[in-house]
Amino acid sequence: MFEIYATKTENNKKSRHDNAYLILKYALNVDFLDIKKTPSGKPYINGHDNVYFNISHSNEYAVCAVADIPVGIDIEFIRPLSERFTKRYLNGCSPEEAIREWTRRESFGKLTGEGFANTSDEPHVFREYDDIPGYIVMVCVFRNGIPVIEPPRQCSALPPLQGGEWDCGENSPPWRGTPEGRGVVSRPDGLISPYPEFPEKITWYQK
Repeated sequence: MFEIYATKTENNKKSRHDNAYLILKYALNVDFLDIKKTPSGKPYINGHDNVYFNISHSNEYAVCAVADIPVGIDIEFIRPLSERFTKRYLNGCSPEEAIREWTRRESFGKLTGEGFANTSDEPHVFREYDDIPGYIVMVCVFRNGIPVIEPPRQCSALPPLQGGEWDCGENSPPWRGTPEGRGVVSRPDGLISPYPEFPEKITWYQK
């Protein structure tokens, strides 16, 4: 199980939050959710040990990822970020790349439960969705079972701003796309290790 849902909301925090959990109920086909939090503050569903979820919202949209593996998600309205902010928090990346780097940081921090200041070097994989015009939706999962085999590289070496999938982390191998839009890791033995399979597109929830 791995699904991503989105819905349009009113442009206020309560509506975005309520609608995010509404689509989570829809995804799980339940009327009630017993939400608890880990010591680090990451929410989970009590009584559903094999279900992982994460929600995010921005302006008039709420999104929710539901999976049988740990997952983090972030949605951001595409906008310029200040140079001061990018230098302090985003390694001084370009204005064009800043909002994207922000969503990567957010989704990975929500995956680990450590937040934006997350310092984990656990290998991980991102998938970007451009289903919502004017917004970036970034989803992050751990890169389980794929060996770390190449030297470190910087996260800034990424493909253009469009839907796609790539690897990132302290010792991540280079990104390489496929015709199907899925990422792969090249290995010295010539074999290809596929990333965890992401949903091909976002599912829209209509109230």
